[in-house]
Amino acid sequence: MASFARPPPPATAPAPPPRTAKLPPWLIRTAESPALAWSTSAILYMISVGDPLNGSGTTTAWSLIYLLLNTRKAVVARSPAALAVTGVVAAQAGLYGSYYFGQD
Repeated sequence: MASFARPPPPATAPAPPPRTAKLPPWLIRTAESPALAWSTSAILYMISVGDPLNGSGTTTAWSLIYLLLNTRKAVVARSPAALAVTGVVAAQAGLYGSYYFGQD
């Protein structure tokens, strides 16, 4: 007698992990250092030439962007250095933000 049972389904390979860019840490540090120095000097220049409102606004914007992107990572890592940097950036955002948004 012939069997009319269904054949087993074909085996499927597991889905490959998503491909993300993994940059080496030395490359990230090399790229961030000039960017940080340039942005800091640009902000200090704005403040020193007598335009503290734009300098404060730029500092507030950069600080809030940093907090948006890095706060969760710093809290999860529980590294004292990461938490210290996040705290300093939060204080900077509060200080300069209160000046910028406190204008009438």
